[in-house]
Amino acid sequence: HKAALAAVKTLAEKQQTLISADVLTELVDSDVKTHDLRALGGVMIEARDLGLIESSGLIRRSDKHTRGATTLWQSLVYKHPKQAKTSN
Repeated sequence: HKAALAAVKTLAEKQQTLISADVLTELVDSDVKTHDLRALGGVMIEARDLGLIESSGLIRRSDKHTRGATTLWQSLVYKHPKQAKTSN
């Protein structure tokens, strides 16, 4: 649970939007063995309640995790990467 919540926070800081399948991808290299998106639902709600993300509605998807619609989450803590300074 803590690893999944930490993954949501990490994603929310580096992406403007995310879906629960992104969290599974983020957890691939960890020792977390959850491969069921339903198990992440509570984590996503907790992240919302902590002010990390908010729902942006449903989007259509068809991949190995989702057949149909899934929630698109908008980050509330996104940190825009600083633009590299260019010199001419």
